[in-house]
Amino acid sequence: GLQKAVSSAGYFRHAEVQPRREEAVDRRVPVYVNLEPYPPNHYTAGAGYGTDTGFRARAGWLRRWVNKRGHRFNLDLFVSQIGNDQTARYTIPLQYFKSETVTVTASRSRVNVRDQDSTLLRLGISHSQVRGSWREVLGLDYRQEDFRVGKQVGRSTLLMPNVNWVRTKANNRIFVTHGSRISLALRGATDAIISNTSFIQGEVEGKLIRRPFGRSRIITRATFGSSVVAKFDQLPATVRYYAGGDQSVRGYAYNSISPVDENGDEVGGRHKIVASLEYEYPIVNKWSAAVFMDAGDAFNQ
Repeated sequence: GLQKAVSSAGYFRHAEVQPRREEAVDRRVPVYVNLEPYPPNHYTAGAGYGTDTGFRARAGWLRRWVNKRGHRFNLDLFVSQIGNDQTARYTIPLQYFKSETVTVTASRSRVNVRDQDSTLLRLGISHSQVRGSWREVLGLDYRQEDFRVGKQVGRSTLLMPNVNWVRTKANNRIFVTHGSRISLALRGATDAIISNTSFIQGEVEGKLIRRPFGRSRIITRATFGSSVVAKFDQLPATVRYYAGGDQSVRGYAYNSISPVDENGDEVGGRHKIVASLEYEYPIVNKWSAAVFMDAGDAFNQ
């Protein structure tokens, strides 16, 4: 337990825990922990192309420890043909390294896709902890968003409590051949407290990976999300549901599956359902071929 916790903490390049049973006194065993720390700063940069985003580039800076209590600071910058995002995070571990943390997040993001244009400013705080086999994240976000969806133009202010539970089981975190993941999320706002609209939204997502025979894999996933909102036209673009794209229904452009208004503009929906079945077979080294079937929709009724 201690070996795993120290190794996965992200502070140390090498960690070795050695109980010295031969030195035990009065049934107390001394434990020696040898640690080799990472450098305090870690930088990342990359560029590429995605069918959802077009050409894109990313840069990041991680300060692994800000002080002797192990506080962390992250800065991530992302730019693409459809938008950009700048996010800063300050993480405070409470106990047992990553098992319980508090994170403060500030971000600005811009998205411009066909009939959708959004500029979002977000300030949030979250508390993350492990409960049995589940990770629970409780959060509170303050969001200001200027948006255009079709012919609708608006400015949204939301004070949005949210909760997320995730359970992941995998035989190998790098290349899973037998595993599952389930995520349950709930968020909302009320116009009685700061927000200019009221809504509640829930989402369930699941993924299952199995190796039925040989080296092949079967990957299944499904997502269902639903909103209850009285005045849908006041709901900002980033809280509406869309489908389509390489992480949704492949073969359709990013966020192109959506209810449309009288002008034929994609305006998002109250609900979403997406499902996928994929068969993957390795060819050589780390290359594989796959056949898949995706289905999904974003809708109001």
